[in-house]
Amino acid sequence: MAKTKYIKKNVRNVVPEIRGAVVEQALADGCTISDVVGGILAQRWGLSYESSGEKSVGAEIQATQFLLKMPPALAARINKISRASGMTESSVVQNELAEHYLIPFTPRRKGRKPREQAAA
Repeated sequence: MAKTKYIKKNVRNVVPEIRGAVVEQALADGCTISDVVGGILAQRWGLSYESSGEKSVGAEIQATQFLLKMPPALAARINKISRASGMTESSVVQNELAEHYLIPFTPRRKGRKPREQAAA
């Protein structure tokens, strides 16, 4: 079976409450932040998720941003939601995590309006 090529996504300005919840879960589960976030997003969106196989949470614990490794389908879904909603990709990820952990969060919007579907 071919090895999955992972896409890297940088989630910036992660609010402390969300970061704390994700890090706590990663430490408790003995996995990476990417695995926690990827697993939550995949479950919420009905996609499959396969761990990158890394085991260390490492230096990412103290960061105000997450560097996530995820399958292309998950990265594409983040991009699609971002484009349709006008939210930044970082806000799309944090919004889903906030809903999962029941943490209040106000998503950041891009400087442009969401794209409308062209009439067929």
